[in-house]
Amino acid sequence: MPIVNKSVFSEFPLPAPPLQEQRAIAYVLRTVQEAKEATEKVIAATRQLKASLMRHLFTHGPVPVDQADRVRLKETEVGLVPEHWGISPLGELAEIVYGAQAAVAHNTDPSIGTPILTNINITNEGMIDLSTLRYYRIPEGKRERLTLQNGDLLFNWRSGSQEHVGKTAIFDLSGEFTFSSFILRFRANEGIDGRFLYHYLGWLKRRAFFSNLRDQSSVNSVFNASAASRIPVAVPSPREQGKIVELIGGVDRKLSSEIQKHKALEALFRTLLDELMTGKLRVGDLDPTDDSHDGTAAG
Repeated sequence: MPIVNKSVFSEFPLPAPPLQEQRAIAYVLRTVQEAKEATEKVIAATRQLKASLMRHLFTHGPVPVDQADRVRLKETEVGLVPEHWGISPLGELAEIVYGAQAAVAHNTDPSIGTPILTNINITNEGMIDLSTLRYYRIPEGKRERLTLQNGDLLFNWRSGSQEHVGKTAIFDLSGEFTFSSFILRFRANEGIDGRFLYHYLGWLKRRAFFSNLRDQSSVNSVFNASAASRIPVAVPSPREQGKIVELIGGVDRKLSSEIQKHKALEALFRTLLDELMTGKLRVGDLDPTDDSHDGTAAG
């Protein structure tokens, strides 16, 4: 294995600012690092809160916890649900369409055409991540079928990893977007609130429903359109659907905010580490009244 000779370290030139400046640099970096760690704890706690909330809502419905024992339950393919909820296959509640079948891994030039969302653009949190985008020229005859509308659900049906099968995002972006063949588009009909269906599918994934029922004959983990159409969906009343969407949505907004704060703190830490350690930025240049370098403001 490659080794580094001791003499390399002994001869390595090490920048040595005054001790007071070293301590000041360490203090600045430690402050940002501590803010990152505090945000990570909030994210972990919020995720746990969401898991507990979803377990309660999809088992007992949107009732106070102290009234859960008053709700009559029934056993279904997806576990216990309130007795008055209906059960319908997904194929009766939503249009299911495969995405564009095309090799787009190298299509990074926006001039090619329309941004195309692939499985890498869907996080396991059920969010859309645009940090890596590919592009695809939609054939005119397929534009209506392949162009996404707000409220469409993007379901990752095929992956080399069981962990990613069934991850689902709700499309809420402005502008024209399409989607790749490894994604199924679910467009809810009048029988169900698409936002409720989004959270419900997230609940099923959390319980490993998709990975447990995947096609065992495939090298990859798959859950194709035929299998998706048979997903049993518990359907509460429209009022209950709306309340569940409201409650989970509030936690999701908090989680999204904390994740963005953590990303901003990571970027700030990397920038400060580079600039302070190379002398591009001196500690004395940091204005203590400027919130742009404060961990809280960065979030």
